[in-house]
Amino acid sequence: MTVLEQLGAHVARGGAAPPRDALRLHVADTVGAWIAGSATPEGRALLKFGANRGAMPDRVAAHCALARLSEIDDIHLVSATTPGALVVPAALTIAASLDQEGARLAEAIAVGYDAMVRLGAAIGGPSILYRGIWPTYLAAPFGVAAVAARLLGLTETQAAHALGIALVLASPGVGRPSGTTTSRWLAIGNAARNGVTAALSAQNGFTGDFECLDTINELESCGGCASINEGQDCTAIKGAWNVGCEHGRCAGE
Repeated sequence: MTVLEQLGAHVARGGAAPPRDALRLHVADTVGAWIAGSATPEGRALLKFGANRGAMPDRVAAHCALARLSEIDDIHLVSATTPGALVVPAALTIAASLDQEGARLAEAIAVGYDAMVRLGAAIGGPSILYRGIWPTYLAAPFGVAAVAARLLGLTETQAAHALGIALVLASPGVGRPSGTTTSRWLAIGNAARNGVTAALSAQNGFTGDFECLDTINELESCGGCASINEGQDCTAIKGAWNVGCEHGRCAGE
């Protein structure tokens, strides 16, 4: 089972029950940031721009952008991501459209946080930030896809495909736009929308690529993606047993 398939299973199952006090704190903190962002000149411009865009993915985009532009949302230092501004508005907006609440909503927020900070940490968020890559922007589709997958009730396989599609739709940076109505916040909102799109497309049968996320350790795509004739399938080595993929090379006896 690939890393994405394992994460897909985790997202679909919902994982362990999230700590209620921590959940309440993060939700309250993010809603406060969301309200504060709505009152800024940039926030008002976003609200005006999105006034005639009423589809659920568009509402997710606007709400996540408003929370993030406040610059007072939570931050996870190890991953250098600000997951709350993406995960919480997305979860509340999607849940409202599906008339869901309670445990399923709490689980969606928890798996969204988990997915987003895992990816941010895996790509070395703090170090790539100094290279012009915005870890939150890069991880946003992935985190929101996890939220949407849980709320939509996707199967484990569908959730894995949603995460794979989200990675394809991710982008590393937005440049350095300036001005009162900077496109930076449009971009982060669109990244959130892409996460919803990933989950909805997986629900409708579209597929992503599982194999290329972890070619350093992935047994069947060791050292590269097998689908483009790179790397090696360690399980196909004749006469070998107890094989593994270590640092992108097959190892065994």
